[in-house]
Amino acid sequence: MQAEGEAAAIPEPEQKIEQDVFVTVSDALEYLFCPRFIFFERCLGIAQRQEQRFKV
Repeated sequence: MQAEGEAAAIPEPEQKIEQDVFVTVSDALEYLFCPRFIFFERCLGIAQRQEQRFKV
């Protein structure tokens, strides 16, 4: 309970964490070809292995 003349405590605003998102031209082209490539690489962290296959 507050005493007379005592100010109410004001909660601190939540700090927002900003992240920079960079999209390269290669990412855009891959997204146009198949949006799942970008999802697998960027969101799930699964790397593509095109260089290991001859006919990809």
